[in-house]
Amino acid sequence: MKKTKFYAYKIVATKETGIVDNWKECASKTQGVHAKYKGFTSKTDAQKWIDSGAEYEKKPRTTTKKKLSKEAILNIKLRSGIYFDAGTGRGDGVEVRISDKYGKSLINNSILKTIKLICIIITYLVKILQIIMASLLVYF
Repeated sequence: MKKTKFYAYKIVATKETGIVDNWKECASKTQGVHAKYKGFTSKTDAQKWIDSGAEYEKKPRTTTKKKLSKEAILNIKLRSGIYFDAGTGRGDGVEVRISDKYGKSLINNSILKTIKLICIIITYLVKILQIIMASLLVYF
């Protein structure tokens, strides 16, 4: 037997509130607008939530994050190795950094330029191969 679930909602701008007995109806009322909604197993609990202001309960943090000072961060002992970091760069593709434990770059600009040139050459070779394949298809 399926349990009945009730959905209480409050549309913030209009302060409209309501309780429905299916998610589809709740979603149709709340989608696209700033709204709060919550599911309940009883209509009474749903009404109590609306009457109390339709506020979400704040969950207590189970763990507290300890912030490290800059000094503590600098004193962290890193193991010898190669460290890799990547990001979206400054709007010009992907930015990649490979360094040792001291932050010294393990690749220099000339290597990056060479890799970029190789990628450009490969791109043109692929285009040439596509043209050749297309022309072969015409003959066969």
